[in-house]
Amino acid sequence: MDAVEVRAEQEASQGHYFRIARFEELGCPLHQAMDLELAHVDWHELERLLGEGCPLEWALLILAPLED
Repeated sequence: MDAVEVRAEQEASQGHYFRIARFEELGCPLHQAMDLELAHVDWHELERLLGEGCPLEWALLILAPLED
C-alpha cells in the first residue's frame, strides 16, 4: 500500500467516526449511530428533521425504515 492509499484510508476512517459522532450528538445511542452510518443514512437529513420538530423515533423510521 502506498502513501496515497494509506492517506485515503485514514481519511475514510476519520469520516466514518465523525458521522457516528454526529448521530450520537443528535440523540442516537452508539449502537444505533453505528448502524445508521453503515446504512449510509445522511446525518444532515436527520438533523433537518429534528430541527423541524420531528421526534427522533419518527425521523429514524423515515430515514431508515425497519425491514420485515
